[in-house]
Amino acid sequence: MLSERIDNMDIASFVVGMLGLIVSSLGFAFALWQIRKTRSAAESAERAATEAREAVLHVTSVSDLSQITVQMELIRELHRNDEWTRAIDRYISLRRLLTEARSRLPEEAHGILNVAIIRLQEMEKNVNNALDKGNPISSAALNNELVDIQQSLDEIRVWLENRMSGVSDAGGQQL
Repeated sequence: MLSERIDNMDIASFVVGMLGLIVSSLGFAFALWQIRKTRSAAESAERAATEAREAVLHVTSVSDLSQITVQMELIRELHRNDEWTRAIDRYISLRRLLTEARSRLPEEAHGILNVAIIRLQEMEKNVNNALDKGNPISSAALNNELVDIQQSLDEIRVWLENRMSGVSDAGGQQL
């Protein structure tokens, strides 16, 4: 009778041990599933944060380009009114705005902005030289140069707006 009782206890111990193993395995599988689910949620949150940061940068960049447009219109007006000293001051602030915009814009736009900055430096240098030598300054030629620069900047603005609205670059639209 004692040996029968020991056999029953061994069987009960074995069954309890097996049930414990099964429950532990299920618990481990559940923990792995929760880890995978948590990692997926963290990755989704990171993607959303990156997209939000990019959207803010795009909006800021479009705002920068709008501010640059206003400055260029003011400079064209100063040219028309032969207010060369004020125009030179505006060239400096416009170059600063372009440099700040370049730091926020995607690398694809840097080349266009670099060219615009160089062209403005040349314009300023030419106006300074003409003023120093007492030579006439062609406001029409300078304004045409500004219009060319503005068209390049408008291409960047449209490109950014298309990126913000999700328009694909698959159509070949590049800067």
